[in-house]
Amino acid sequence: MRPQILSNLPHLLVLACVSVAPLAAQQTAPAATGEPLLTETASDTPSSLPQTAADANPTRLPGESLARIVRLSQERGVVQLDRDTGQGYETAAPNMPIVQGARLRTEEGLAEVEFEDNSSLRLTPGTEVEFQQLKLRPTGTKVSTLRVNTGSVYLSLSPAHDDELTVAFGDQTLTLAPSSHVHLFVGKPVSRLVVFTGEARVQGPSGVASATKKEILTFDSAKPSAQPLLAKGLIADSYDQWDKNEVDYQKRYAVANSFGGSPFSYGLTDLNYYGGFFNAAGCGQLWQPYFVNTAWSPYSAGLWAWYPGAGYSYVSMYPWGWTPFHSGSWSYCNGHGWGWQPTGGWSGVQNLHKLVLTGAPGGTPIKPPPPPRPRHPTSVLASNVSALPVSGLQPTGDFRFNSNSAGLGVPRGAFDNLGKISRSLGQNGSVVRSASDRVINSIAAARPTPAGAYSGVSGRPTSASTASVSRTSSSTAASSAGRSTSAPSSAGGGSHK
Repeated sequence: MRPQILSNLPHLLVLACVSVAPLAAQQTAPAATGEPLLTETASDTPSSLPQTAADANPTRLPGESLARIVRLSQERGVVQLDRDTGQGYETAAPNMPIVQGARLRTEEGLAEVEFEDNSSLRLTPGTEVEFQQLKLRPTGTKVSTLRVNTGSVYLSLSPAHDDELTVAFGDQTLTLAPSSHVHLFVGKPVSRLVVFTGEARVQGPSGVASATKKEILTFDSAKPSAQPLLAKGLIADSYDQWDKNEVDYQKRYAVANSFGGSPFSYGLTDLNYYGGFFNAAGCGQLWQPYFVNTAWSPYSAGLWAWYPGAGYSYVSMYPWGWTPFHSGSWSYCNGHGWGWQPTGGWSGVQNLHKLVLTGAPGGTPIKPPPPPRPRHPTSVLASNVSALPVSGLQPTGDFRFNSNSAGLGVPRGAFDNLGKISRSLGQNGSVVRSASDRVINSIAAARPTPAGAYSGVSGRPTSASTASVSRTSSSTAASSAGRSTSAPSSAGGGSHK
């Protein structure tokens, strides 16, 4: 029996939106003797990242490196990423690397970005964020400079966060203490920062302003020399529950220490939720996602994304598909199927490594397509060759888990014991469970609402230490981020207590 490690939220795989033909064949399961037959090994050294316009940033110091990527850990609805390919905004997919100079935009969608230490940035619909700097100092300090142009974001920092993270909005610059959790609305002329926990400092034309737990700062870009207004309380938003679910998920399934020689902890939460390690005779300890059999291949769901200066990066569409495709190796073990071992070094954007085939009948190495041609309509190409099994909520209100879905369609953190459910699949090919309120609410909370059609947003703080934070100013901030306003929230700011 596998140790119980639980499953994360997959995404529905609509690769038709990429509008390209499948390019790479998937492997067939070899018949062999129990030893690994087909292995892909990650390189032992980080790859260099693309040399783009962002690389010429005049603030880059001697010895600083761009060998950093952050992860698009979740996307729902219409989400687009500009990877500085010259194509502008293109369809985004979960587990896409985000490099310095990239821009992320949610139209009618939600997105989450995960940093190396498990700190997270969450974008609500109608939001645009620029990743102006993603650098690594010679001391090992990671430098991240973001700009929120419009919309609203949630930021939750890891308790171990000791890197340099700054968030610019308008003519203000935000920095946060470790373990801080905030919600930033960026509008014209009014923007607003809600601090759930921790401490925030904002540098602007009028000087430095700070806020701590359950405080609100309101900024008016029409009055740049005026001090921001400070109020006590919280403001509820219709996406607070989604944000809270993701924070709770990270806390529940995060791994304290990285493993397999990787210095990074992002992605390990998903490994804990969506699969588990087991001892395979003749092959050693392997990690395998739940809801798969020996016919499943880890390369069943993926795409190629082009990065200038680095070439194609293989992007797995599985919700857990970050760490196992940037470190360690995949092996096929007779009688058990594919499994991942956390050995070897970490690989960045350049995660393509030649497959070594030994006796795998019909097996085809995963190879990238040719570089995109000038004026080609897209630099994102589908890799899967057939329809993929996806689990999901049924019209009856039940939740169906399908064999070989490998977590696709399973909401993050909504089920307590995916390992037990997976073992009950047996030979039936699927298993049905009654969808609890928790499951339904988890799905509903992660469902994006078109910008301008939000509900349940409070336009006022629960209690104000200054009368200056009025319905008018708060309403302006909410409306400029595409939200409507409503009555004051209960004490505690809705979902965030």
